[in-house]
Amino acid sequence: MVMGSGSIDVYDLKIDLTSGIKEVLEKTGKDAAADIANNSPTGTTGRYKAGWTSQLINGGKTVAIYNNGKDATLTHLLEFGTAKRTTKSGKNTGVMSPREHIRPAYNRAKAKYLNDLNKIIIKPE
Repeated sequence: MVMGSGSIDVYDLKIDLTSGIKEVLEKTGKDAAADIANNSPTGTTGRYKAGWTSQLINGGKTVAIYNNGKDATLTHLLEFGTAKRTTKSGKNTGVMSPREHIRPAYNRAKAKYLNDLNKIIIKPE
C-alpha cells in the first residue's frame, strides 16, 4: 500500500484548568473542615469543634485543613486515643479510646474531590 503525499497542520490546544481546580480544591477544603467539625467529639465548651477551618496554600495548589481554636492541641489525642491520668496513688485508670473524626472526613473529601475534578468544564482559550 502506498501512502499519498500531503501535509498535516498541527495546532497547539491551550487549556487552563488552574481556576477550575482551585475552585474545586477550595470547596473541598471548606466541606472537609465542616465535616470534621460536625463529627468532632463535643466537650463542655464546644471550642474544639468550632475551631476547624481550611485555607489554600502553596499558591492555591494545596488546601490545609486545621483547627485554629483554643483546643487545637486535642486533635491527636482525640483521633488516636491516649492513656488516662494516673491517680494520686499511682494507679493507672485506663485509656481513652480513639474518636476518629479526621481520617474518615479526609477519605470522604478525597473521593468527592476526585469526582468533582471530572466535572470541570474544559474551555479552550
